[in-house]
Amino acid sequence: MDKQWKPRSSIAVFVSALHLLDLDNLKDWPSFTISTFQSKSTSQTLQAKIKATEWALYHLFQIYSPDSTRQVLNPNFPPKTPIQSLNLRAGLFKLLTELKKNALLPRETILRKTMLDECKGDKYEDLLAAFAMLVLRKVLLERKGTAVATSSSAKPENVVPLIIAHHVSLQSKLRQRETMRGEARDHANSLEAKRMDLASRLQALSAPEELDDRKSSQADDNVLREKVVDTFAAHPQWAKFLFDGDVHEASTPVGSSGTSPFQQENQPMSHLRSLLSQQKTRIQHLEDLQASLLSDDPGQPTVIPFDHPKQVQRGNFPANAASILRFDKHKAINLNSTPV
Repeated sequence: MDKQWKPRSSIAVFVSALHLLDLDNLKDWPSFTISTFQSKSTSQTLQAKIKATEWALYHLFQIYSPDSTRQVLNPNFPPKTPIQSLNLRAGLFKLLTELKKNALLPRETILRKTMLDECKGDKYEDLLAAFAMLVLRKVLLERKGTAVATSSSAKPENVVPLIIAHHVSLQSKLRQRETMRGEARDHANSLEAKRMDLASRLQALSAPEELDDRKSSQADDNVLREKVVDTFAAHPQWAKFLFDGDVHEASTPVGSSGTSPFQQENQPMSHLRSLLSQQKTRIQHLEDLQASLLSDDPGQPTVIPFDHPKQVQRGNFPANAASILRFDKHKAINLNSTPV
């Protein structure tokens, strides 16, 4: 928020005018400041104010009207006694009154006889500032070589071109400001779009990764399903059983005799297991038979255990089975022999 501008005080204007007139470079400069006039009124501060006022007004009148200063003020300046100080203030009041009558001071300026003796109040400060600015304007006009009453720069024929030039300058500045305002608006919109993009990205990054996990899991499931289907291409019911379970069990009513694929004898796995078991039994039978035929005691019969006798198919014996099998044990049997 911009700070509200406050105008300078009259004392500040008065002291600044004295510095602009280079009065502070004089040897007898009293070294007073703004605080000298704004301090609380005591006997000591009052004397300092009176001394500063007398010195400043004397040198201002010396610049503004050297003749009047020489006639009215020089006999009592610098004041060495209280009487001279009182006479000096009376002479200053007289000259200020003449300026007021000649309308050289602002109309709102007020003069009182005790004003220079008390050295306080807003009217007193306004009087000092008004007279100091009057002297400063006179000096500036003299330096420019113009008269006090008129100034060539104030003539209408000189002011109108300045007004037009100032108007054109203001329009140019306004156009530049509008251009800068538009660029700033575009940059602000761009920054807002980038901010929203970053916010959406951050939200996506901070969100749980359940969606990615679901996608990856679904992809893995699809790959596994394709592999299983390709493996059981000849028997698709097995792939269906692996994926869906025992569908007959879920659809069969309670008490019904539904069977799963593992319980059906005509299924490939059951048939394969049955064949494998039969082959193992046959191999064991053949090994036992071979051991009995090759035994050293021909008179001792050998009982070959066979849990599940099956019809031995031709072609399941080894190639040398004809040389191993000998049917000659019946030769030792007669009527008196003990039954086997």
